Amino acid sequence: MLDLDNIQEHTALGLTDEQAIDMYRKMVLARKIDDRMWALNRQGRVPFVVSASGHEGTQVGAAFALDTSKD
Repeated sequence: MLDLDNIQEHTALGLTDEQAIDMYRKMVLARKIDDRMWALNRQGRVPFVVSASGHEGTQVGAAFALDTSKD
C-alpha cells in the first residue's frame, strides 16, 4: 500500500503492516465466499445469493473499525 511518493498510506491511518495484510486477506476471503455462493446458486444448491462483490473494502473496513467493547 504505497502511494506515488513511496509513502505507506496505511501507517498514516494508524494501521500496522500486519493489520493492513489482515484486512487484505479478509477482503480476498469475502470475494472467494461470494464467488463460491454464486457457483452454488448456479448449480441449484443455494436458492438465492445476495452479492457484495466489489464492496469488500467497505465491509472489511467497517468491521475492522468496530470496537467490541462498545459496538
